[in-house]
Amino acid sequence: MKAEETPRRPCDQASRNNEARLRRLVDILQHPSDTIQEFLDYALKQAIELTDSRIGYIYHYSEATSEFVLNTWSEEVMAACQIEKQETIYQLDKTGIWGEAVRQRRPIVINDFQKENSLKKGCPNGHVAMTKFLTIPVVKDKQIVGVVGLANKATDYDETDILNITLLMEAVWTVTESKKVAEALRSSEEKLKAIIETSPDGIAISTMDGMVEFVTAQTVAMWGYDSQDEMIGRNILEFVHQSYHEKAIYFITEMINGHLTGAAEYLMVRKDGSLFYCETNANILRDKNKNAIGVLHIERDITERKKLEEELKDLVIKDQLTGLYNRRKIDEVLKNQKTETDRTDQSLAIIMADIDLFKRVNDQYGHLVGDRVLTEVTEILAKGIRKSDVLGRWGGEEFIIICTDTDLAGAMVLAEKLRKMIESHVFYLAGKKTCSFGVSQLRKDESIDALLSRSDQALYRAKDQGRNRVAAEI
Repeated sequence: MKAEETPRRPCDQASRNNEARLRRLVDILQHPSDTIQEFLDYALKQAIELTDSRIGYIYHYSEATSEFVLNTWSEEVMAACQIEKQETIYQLDKTGIWGEAVRQRRPIVINDFQKENSLKKGCPNGHVAMTKFLTIPVVKDKQIVGVVGLANKATDYDETDILNITLLMEAVWTVTESKKVAEALRSSEEKLKAIIETSPDGIAISTMDGMVEFVTAQTVAMWGYDSQDEMIGRNILEFVHQSYHEKAIYFITEMINGHLTGAAEYLMVRKDGSLFYCETNANILRDKNKNAIGVLHIERDITERKKLEEELKDLVIKDQLTGLYNRRKIDEVLKNQKTETDRTDQSLAIIMADIDLFKRVNDQYGHLVGDRVLTEVTEILAKGIRKSDVLGRWGGEEFIIICTDTDLAGAMVLAEKLRKMIESHVFYLAGKKTCSFGVSQLRKDESIDALLSRSDQALYRAKDQGRNRVAAEI
């Protein structure tokens, strides 16, 4: 195995992705839109540019009627589309593969759209040619409320695209619903009351000094109180965790000064003391003379969404089978550990482990048993290493252990311990299996690539000398 010439920088890339997504979101929020249609048209344009796609669409979706209603197709689609009768409403059971985002309730990626697929129902004559395709459901309160589709990216769609568009459209849809409320505020008072009381979001109004004047039943339920009277008259900051008070005050001050802040996330405190995450869109209420008279808060419990964000992050940095850090994340850890080692002059060693004759397991018992062996080896290694060590899947049947503050001798002792643990284990169906280990210690002024290369050489020597042994590259 040849080490890569240049280590990847996933941390820097993740930061750039986050920055790009936030920049797009701010641009969307600041874009002047008279209608929700215009707002979503512009949001789609930004989503297409963020993923380097060529075309895209946004459909509203109703779970009650299983019906898609077209909000917008990208301009490129409309210019190239030759379909004589363009439908704007589709029933779920009439859709092909693009409806799988709703049926499976998850993102769908197809990086070879021309390949045969039993889920396809064909395209009408004149439909724009498709090469790659990504579709993502927009979920609010466990209900799918929309579907975003993007297509014809030059390179493959990946987890980063899924994460970026999922989080972007979550925010866009929250603002969309807020815009619906804002439009309703401009209509009659009776309509306003009906919308407020039936909104899935909590809505509250406070005075400029923070005293709560009005809350909806949804807000009362979200915070775990029994009645509106229990909340009215209290300072709004009483419902916000102490660690977020400074942030809340800052955002309100910014809005008073006329700056658009967009949605903000806060850690909130229920009546019983339990905590939950809330996304709040707030705006200053003004009288006819433009004087600030209060603050409107639109709140949504996003605790489940926060969990989803963490799961999506795990998809980017963790191996799906074993749950260990993948090579991308390990590259980041190695870079950070080298920086720390150079700073503190501590020792750093790595252990490469490879399952001996693993191909025979797949050939004899099948890949399901092979996967079982990989997960059992993962469990053994995880049990045998120290808390300070970092375990990852390097690829295939190969694992890596980063041993912090450890010299070559210490890493050799750990590798031998792990070798014996695996040798003594009886694997499901596969019986006895062994591993070979290659160990090396970072030299002064040595690169990570060189360290990995020496570990590989030690591992190959352990294999050549008969397997089931530990070899070191000094």
